[in-house]
Amino acid sequence: VRRTFWVMLSLAGVLALSRWLLAPRYLYYFDSVNFALALEEFDPSQHQPQPPGYPLFVVFSRALRWLTVTPEQTFLLAGILLSALGLLLIRKVGEAIFSARAGLIAALLLVFNPPFWLAGITNQSRTGLAAGSCAVALLAWRASEPGAPKKWFYAAAAALGVAAGFRPAL
Repeated sequence: VRRTFWVMLSLAGVLALSRWLLAPRYLYYFDSVNFALALEEFDPSQHQPQPPGYPLFVVFSRALRWLTVTPEQTFLLAGILLSALGLLLIRKVGEAIFSARAGLIAALLLVFNPPFWLAGITNQSRTGLAAGSCAVALLAWRASEPGAPKKWFYAAAAALGVAAGFRPAL
C-alpha cells in the first residue's frame, strides 16, 4: 500500500510537471477559444463552446476559474485534475480485473501515452474521456461480478451520464 501510494504520487507529479512545463501559453486552437468564451457565457448556438456544449466540463472549468488568472491556466488545471483522476481510476480498473501490479502498470502506460499526454495540454476536455471511461469500466466490472448488488449497475449508468456531460463522445 505504501509503495503504491508513492508510485502513484510520483506518476501524478510527472503528469502535472510535464503538462505545466509544456503547455502552450496561449489558446492553442479554435476549440480552446470557444471554451474560453464559454467561461463567460455558455451558448452552444454561438459556439461557446461548440455544440453539443460539454456542459459539465464548462461548469468544472468555471469553478476552477476562481483559482486561476487566465483561461489558459484554467484549462491546464482542468486537464491536470482530470488526467490525475484518470490515472487513479485506471489503476483501480487494472487492480480490480487483474492485480495491483497490473493496475500500476496501466497507470504508468497511461501517463506516457502520447494522445493522453497531448490532450492534457491542448484539448483538456478530452481528458474527461479517460477519467469517465475508467470510472464506467470500474463500476461496470463491479456490476458484472457474480452476486453483485444492482446498485453497481445503476452507479455505472450514472457515471456514464455524468461523464457524457464532460465529453459527449463517451
